[in-house]
Amino acid sequence: RGLGDVYKRQTVLASMWSATQSTSTSVVTGSIGALRTSMPNRWPALSKAGWAVVGMMKFGAVMPRSALAWSRYTSIAVRIESVPPPVIEPPRRVVSLVPSLTESLFDLDLGDRLVAISDACTRPAERLGGLPRVGGTKTPDVARIIALRPDLVLLNDEESRREDAEALATAGIPLWVTGPRSVLEAVGLLWQIMDVFDHPLMIPRVREIERAYDYTLAAARASAPVPVFVPIWRDPWMTFSADTYAGDMLRVCGGANVFAAGAGGSAARYPQ
Repeated sequence: RGLGDVYKRQTVLASMWSATQSTSTSVVTGSIGALRTSMPNRWPALSKAGWAVVGMMKFGAVMPRSALAWSRYTSIAVRIESVPPPVIEPPRRVVSLVPSLTESLFDLDLGDRLVAISDACTRPAERLGGLPRVGGTKTPDVARIIALRPDLVLLNDEESRREDAEALATAGIPLWVTGPRSVLEAVGLLWQIMDVFDHPLMIPRVREIERAYDYTLAAARASAPVPVFVPIWRDPWMTFSADTYAGDMLRVCGGANVFAAGAGGSAARYPQ
């Protein structure tokens, strides 16, 4: 929106680059916090580029294609908000309708931010007992979710329905629609979660996940891939193509998906 914004973004990125030169993680996260406070109205846009720079330069993160997949969503309802969500303050009251994200929040020391979860959320089992259930991923109790007055609702671009997303958005509730299509995009999502919630405690854990990814991929590339068929449903039989998280996980682990390109000339992500 003009040279002023360009200058601001260049200044922010330069500041973050300067911060990454320090060996102290606290310097980096402190710089991010200061930027969030001093430029709250610009933070959602700036964090997209800035945190990716910090992740790549300071922490060795390998960002997924399409710049953390901020616009890579195909099946959901609708892209109500950008990703990451346009929140100025770290969310304190979160409803998760995505089982994998519920587990990830606990793994990132953020489980105490959850105020409700979906019926499909099962892990970590020992930590979910006291959390209210608000319906299935495709059948959420929208009225109950709205009544909880959450700061953020987590949705999935394949499971969540358009009408539910629109109803929540109409009620003024920020939505975060996720849908990683690769292992790297899933790792990138973990970095985004730590950014949005302003809680970098588990940076060492995510770095170890990245190292495990590198080691696993290197080992897989050292030998011939093994042809694999993975059924995920029966009657009708269904599998997944290469353009899915499961497809990429299979590739990283040394498998060659026999339906990577779909089936019968169809490019469907989940061919029958």
